Amino acid sequence: MENLELFLKRYFEMKEATFTKTEDGPWFCVPFKCKYGLIRVFACTRQEYSQYVFTANLPLFIPEDKRQQIASLLTRLNWNIVIGNFEMDFKDGELRYRSAIKIYDSMSDEDVLEAIDDHFSNTYWMLEGDFATILAVMAGADPAEAIAVQRQAAAKEKACSKLVNN
Repeated sequence: MENLELFLKRYFEMKEATFTKTEDGPWFCVPFKCKYGLIRVFACTRQEYSQYVFTANLPLFIPEDKRQQIASLLTRLNWNIVIGNFEMDFKDGELRYRSAIKIYDSMSDEDVLEAIDDHFSNTYWMLEGDFATILAVMAGADPAEAIAVQRQAAAKEKACSKLVNN
């Protein structure tokens, strides 16, 4: 397989994304503004394994006294996720969403770029989509109740979207 880093650069250029490469490793960083602040999505190549790894980091750290409740929330959120997962570093409270994909020699260039797009976008949207739920639990909400409220709001938004689009 061609150098995976070149595909990643090509993808960012195609999307006209502003990105930087970390000096201390193979990570590329693309910042996104959302209604909650700046989410940084990182992409890394693992050439020896033919893999891409994507992580999205929240612009906050979970306070020590809230980490157990957030861990409960993340376990619940992770339960039905097929690709990727939420993670929290118990030492400093860093929170992120991570996914990875393997690239096969049989994949065309278009397939590789499409796979990058799917996972890169999914990594951002998973974190952004559950940000309000994370904030609610940090403010004292019960993790199960916060998820139920978020899912209910998402279902209403989807129903309204169908009405508008029909």
